[in-house]
Amino acid sequence: VLIATAIGAWVLVGRVLSPIDRLAETARLAPVETAQLQAPSEDVEVERLVGTLNGFIARLRESNRAKERFYAAASHELRTPLQGLAGFLEIGLARPRERDELVEILREAQDQSRRLVKLTSDLLSLNQLENSPVTHSIEQTEMDVADVVERALGPLEATREARHIELKLDLPSGSEAEIIAPWSHIEMLVRNLIENAHKYAPDGGHIEVEWTNGTLRVWNTVAWDVTDREHAEAGIDRLFEPFYRLDASREGQVTGNGLGLAICHAICASNGWTIELHTTHGQEAGMEARVKFVLPDDEDVVSSDEGSEGGGGLAPNKSSRSEIEVGRV
Repeated sequence: VLIATAIGAWVLVGRVLSPIDRLAETARLAPVETAQLQAPSEDVEVERLVGTLNGFIARLRESNRAKERFYAAASHELRTPLQGLAGFLEIGLARPRERDELVEILREAQDQSRRLVKLTSDLLSLNQLENSPVTHSIEQTEMDVADVVERALGPLEATREARHIELKLDLPSGSEAEIIAPWSHIEMLVRNLIENAHKYAPDGGHIEVEWTNGTLRVWNTVAWDVTDREHAEAGIDRLFEPFYRLDASREGQVTGNGLGLAICHAICASNGWTIELHTTHGQEAGMEARVKFVLPDDEDVVSSDEGSEGGGGLAPNKSSRSEIEVGRV
């Protein structure tokens, strides 16, 4: 009886595992780019396993494609300034030149080298953020958001003046403006968002920077027609991909290397913040970026609300806000 039971169990287990064996063999032989596993039986558990595996394969496939796009774009972006730098050096060395002419060539070569340094620096920052996402070990600094915004706006003042861009600031003062976070992350995040707004705002356009209850909003007008807007809305989620641009035809007209928003997204992910992009309509079409920060007292507020009786809650903080209209500078 014992032997018969053992044999029966062995046969039963073999039948149960047989579909799994066939599935494993199919998965082993299938190429990643085209793999789509089929359930070898109608067993519910096997079908669920196949669905899970197909989902994993799809994510792996998309990850590989994203890496391929990144490497191709990075190679292109690196090649452009390198070719420019080599070209200017060849021109300078081709024949004897007057001092002023040689200085002009060297300045062009310097611009290309600075572009290359900026690109490699951004690539290193992006790699560090994506591969070291935990920020607990990074020093947290208490800072005033308005000060960070002002620092980011300073170097762009001449550009706004030359392009007649109107700037509107709506920033708080006092405790409402304070945030505790890694200084380098906040500085890089705010700078990239504001620089991006300046790059894509048309001449004579508008830029708005606002901070409200732990949310930073950066908005700029855009020169879009209906087709441009529909294209932007369809591809807006891809703007966080490295080197992705909505309008490839304007690539030579807009400065930058296409890494700014990817870095912003990586910074937010590493700190538990959320960042969203939206197109806006109305009198003026625009692009809006919103970053929701996790403030130090968020957990305290939640626990206080839960512990309060009678729905009294917390009294709102009283702080002043300064709304600054920086006309057409």
